[in-house]
Amino acid sequence: MIGTERTGKSRAAVCRGMLCVMLSLFLISCQNSGGARLDETEEIEAEEIETEEVKAALTAAPPLWLRDTLASTLEEYEVASGNYSWNYKEEDQMASVIACGVHPLEEGKVKTPITLPKYNQMDSVPCQVSCIWRPARIRVDEYSSDDLGRTQAEMLSSELYEESLILPLKPDRVYELTAEWDPADLEKNGCYGSASYVIVTE
Repeated sequence: MIGTERTGKSRAAVCRGMLCVMLSLFLISCQNSGGARLDETEEIEAEEIETEEVKAALTAAPPLWLRDTLASTLEEYEVASGNYSWNYKEEDQMASVIACGVHPLEEGKVKTPITLPKYNQMDSVPCQVSCIWRPARIRVDEYSSDDLGRTQAEMLSSELYEESLILPLKPDRVYELTAEWDPADLEKNGCYGSASYVIVTE
């Protein structure tokens, strides 16, 4: 009887243990299944947001981002265009929009300057230009920040960049970056045109 009682208790304990294991597996399965559905929902929502952002970017010149290539962080500085001529596909037709800005030495008066770091034995900072659609070329016109507000002031230099979009920026300058996207890239990008961007450094 004692032996039988012990065996019965052991079986009961085993059964309870098996039920606990089965219940745990069921809960884990439900959690994993729910998590997978949540991840898929988040991915779908992210894709929808990204699609909407791309659609919105098509209707105007996109911003540029500048990043110091020597910096230890990946911090970027966003620059919006105030002067552009833009063309984009809208269903089966082409649409165009033009935004007329002011002279870069006038626009620069209201810009927040970018503070450039000082590197030993370097008079400029190499900054990588990036964009949602890589421009075919960028022309960089350089002015002295001492000439802000003087639209008749002479330009210090003008350089064209095509292969590499790493620009050497100096402090105390006003730069006008004119980016161009070729019509040949219309099918790939869904848009083309030109846009200018003004930055002030210190």
